Amino acid sequence: MENKSKRCSHCGVKLDENTIGFFAEGTNFYKIYLDGEFLGYEYDESDEIGERGFYCRDCGADLSLSEEEVKEILKEV
Repeated sequence: MENKSKRCSHCGVKLDENTIGFFAEGTNFYKIYLDGEFLGYEYDESDEIGERGFYCRDCGADLSLSEEEVKEILKEV
């Protein structure tokens, strides 16, 4: 992948380690407790289910890139 200026197809920002993010849909589980008059939540664990992939941190668009493509982009920076 010899394209040193790979850009987001939605907003045009140059893709690098600062503009590529990763998302994973899932469920977070919390322990609950009573804190005075308020119900408190303490993170317990998560279960990754559903979609996952890379997105543009500038505009939020799905980048539709594979892990290998992202590695190549990051090597070029």
